[in-house]
Amino acid sequence: MYYVYILKWTKYYCGCTKNLEKRVKEHLNWEVRTTKILKINELVWYLEATDEKEWFELERRIKKSKNIKKWINKSWFIKVNKILV
Repeated sequence: MYYVYILKWTKYYCGCTKNLEKRVKEHLNWEVRTTKILKINELVWYLEATDEKEWFELERRIKKSKNIKKWINKSWFIKVNKILV
């Protein structure tokens, strides 16, 4: 399974991974340079994708849009009510 996810604090960050729990843990521990700078500390939305091409394309479209926040209201994203790690 592949995941496209959105993290936030004061800014939003979009990423993709094959292991959502591990990757979110890395972000929350600020082991990832970008989210360390942005002080990201919350997983808010994610989407499961079954196809690797679909996974990369969606992440690319979200990042290219320059407005990640507008994507979190899409009905096909799964809202996270608690931290997964």
